[in-house]
Amino acid sequence: MSDLKGLGKVKIKITIIEILFPFILYAGVKEVTVPIKQAAKIDLSESRKVLIAPFIFPVEEGEEAVKEEIVKEFSIYIARLLKRETDIELKTAGDTIEYPVYSIEKLKHQKEFWIDLATSYKVRWILTGSVDFDVNEQVGYKQEEYISPFDGRVYTRQILVEETGFSLDFLILVIDGLSGEVVLEEHFKDFTSLEGRRLDPLKGLFKNLSKLEDKIVAIFKEFTVIDSRYLLY
Repeated sequence: MSDLKGLGKVKIKITIIEILFPFILYAGVKEVTVPIKQAAKIDLSESRKVLIAPFIFPVEEGEEAVKEEIVKEFSIYIARLLKRETDIELKTAGDTIEYPVYSIEKLKHQKEFWIDLATSYKVRWILTGSVDFDVNEQVGYKQEEYISPFDGRVYTRQILVEETGFSLDFLILVIDGLSGEVVLEEHFKDFTSLEGRRLDPLKGLFKNLSKLEDKIVAIFKEFTVIDSRYLLY
């Protein structure tokens, strides 16, 4: 009798699936977007005090003044962005800090230096990193179609194209001033091309940074990502 009962259960299960299968097969599928909140990458519950320390940058001979200006404006942009978009208590060190080494890989491990720096500025967190920024001009030709005003026909012609490419590659480190340890390491990269030559490098830099603002702010501020879900109806 127990065997017969077991067979009956199997038969009932198969029957239900067979009944529902046509509905599943022909059901409509609707894609919906769902906002999902994500916590800030740094937990500021114990302290919101952050120091922006100077960023390190590679310099080739003859580029010192240009690179220094770029990194200075880079740091100012980051500071203004964080002040505008977050509620952290931000301090900036400018050029007043002298690092024990000028290699970002070695600087990561200078725990005592970071602890002393955080104590000196009375902050919990230190934001620093490295910046590399390059400008490349390009000149070439491309084909485009045009309609002749004389016979209305479509022709192709070559036109001179002058562009300037701006490549920004930077690393952001967040260091815990209590332990001197790196608690966050984020790499950012962007390339922007603008029409024309001999353009102001800062114009390209600001364009690069504007495209990365949300990712930078997410270090210290809760953010929302949009995810997709699929519903049957």
